[in-house]
Amino acid sequence: MKSGSTRDIKDQKIDLTSLVYNPQVLPKHFEVVIEGEQQVLGELLMIHNAYYEVDDVMKSHFFYQKRHQILFEAIEAMHGKAIEVDLKSAVHYLRSIDKLDDAGGAAYLADLVAKATGNINRYVHGIIREEYLRRKVIEICARAVNTSKDPANEIFDVLDRIEDETNKLHHELQPGTVKDLKQEVISLIDNLGKNLAKNNEFTGIPSGFIRLDRLTQGWQKSDLIIIAARPGMGKTSLVVTMMLNSAIHFKKPAVLFSLEMSTRQILQRMISNLGQVDMDNWKKRGVDFHSQAEKEHFQEEVAKWGSVITESESLHIDDTPSIALNELRNRAKRLVREKGVELIVVDYLQLMKDSGETNRTDNREQVISAISRGLKALAKELDVPVIALSQLSRAVETRGGDKRPILSDLRESGSIEQDADVVMFIYRPEYYGITMDEMGNSTLGQAEFIVAKHRNGSLDNIKSRYIGEYVKFQDP
Repeated sequence: MKSGSTRDIKDQKIDLTSLVYNPQVLPKHFEVVIEGEQQVLGELLMIHNAYYEVDDVMKSHFFYQKRHQILFEAIEAMHGKAIEVDLKSAVHYLRSIDKLDDAGGAAYLADLVAKATGNINRYVHGIIREEYLRRKVIEICARAVNTSKDPANEIFDVLDRIEDETNKLHHELQPGTVKDLKQEVISLIDNLGKNLAKNNEFTGIPSGFIRLDRLTQGWQKSDLIIIAARPGMGKTSLVVTMMLNSAIHFKKPAVLFSLEMSTRQILQRMISNLGQVDMDNWKKRGVDFHSQAEKEHFQEEVAKWGSVITESESLHIDDTPSIALNELRNRAKRLVREKGVELIVVDYLQLMKDSGETNRTDNREQVISAISRGLKALAKELDVPVIALSQLSRAVETRGGDKRPILSDLRESGSIEQDADVVMFIYRPEYYGITMDEMGNSTLGQAEFIVAKHRNGSLDNIKSRYIGEYVKFQDP
């Protein structure tokens, strides 16, 4: 086969290291970049408080040479410890952490100071940032070529990964900004006027439960809502009910990331919920129905409500098991962009994998914390409410009394409580064998939504009803 044929190109794997770290493939002014790095570091060692001119726009990994990265990290650390930075103190500090040689040595640092002009040169800062950006773009593109060659990689996932990485670059290179308060106040007043003009409409995505929506004004944009309960309490049933209310009754597109149940199982629940179809019917064979008419009625209801679901085009289900946080983020972004999704539901949090931000030695609580932080960041990034279901610990079952859950019952909670804007528990007394309340009334079908945390509102215990055969909750 001739060299340069299609097969040769396909089989060839691009070496990221040779592309990103080989000076020959960098721009012709490569030496200027190194000199620029030396100049910036010299300024930091020579000029009093020069660090405050660059701390918002420069990071250690922006520097090309490793020794320059080490020196910048040392200067950062010294400022963090309130140590005045100059040549002598920098040499002393680097020696104390056994990194003086890695930073080039005392003579090299002295040479940096000798070459410094004594002036802050922001143009050079820009060159260093741009060259870092150039190296990262090369790296992203090369990685995209390599992953695109593998048929096992979904090409849309590759595109999402590219978008995700380039967005991170944009955010990383954007210096922190102080908001213009005048514009923010004008925007706040404008939004308030729009909300007041809506009269009876809620400002967020309605759940379909009147008292809950009055409390929350609907699920608010950028909020992370945690709905927690013990297994079998009805977490999935509740969010399925909420999604149906949102998508079908209020025309707000929603997506459910179902890590535990398959799409078919979720659809069965949706149809049973909408059509008052007994869940047990899904398990029956033809001979199990009492009559032909009963069987035909079941088939008709399934066809009718199945059509309602598909024709709405507002419900989306992803049943990937153990989905990683970054994968969920990419798919959610695509659905928001392409399908106009306004509500994201994750069932459930403890089944997710993190995206590698945690170490293998980290315990489960640290992993869950990373996932909850990521879901909150996703809600803010996409400006939509994210509902995440969560398990409760067994501690609630060993507690005496009525066994109502409290915030400390959040299983492997980590920073769930801290990250969440709303924490709501589902409570059904009959789940614990409590058949009568303190007044002697039956608890059959009774349910409560316990809003235990509400960052921007009040707390409440909201009465509801659970209809097990239709796997649905409804207002009493």
